[in-house]
Amino acid sequence: MRHVSSAAYGLSAGYYKRLTSAVSDQSIKIPNAKQLKTRLSSLVAQWSTKAGHRITAPEIRELYDIIASMRDGKAIDTDFKGNPETFAKAIRRQPTWPLTGPDKN
Repeated sequence: MRHVSSAAYGLSAGYYKRLTSAVSDQSIKIPNAKQLKTRLSSLVAQWSTKAGHRITAPEIRELYDIIASMRDGKAIDTDFKGNPETFAKAIRRQPTWPLTGPDKN
């Protein structure tokens, strides 16, 4: 906070402009539910591989279907309707998570 106020009231107008543009609303992107589920699925898949038992995309999708049936009474999660291969590709496209720990591979 000290940096922002000193830049705003001090002599460095360029520094203040860079600070405000760095924290402006344009840089914040809130993901939707499907994007969150895909990113979480990517984390689960990577974590399970690191733990020694690989959980596949169809198994993760089945987990989301179970949650949807318990929550809404629907048989499938509507975020992932369609070809199961598209969900697997979406998981693979996600950036890797920086997981640490012993490798079981």
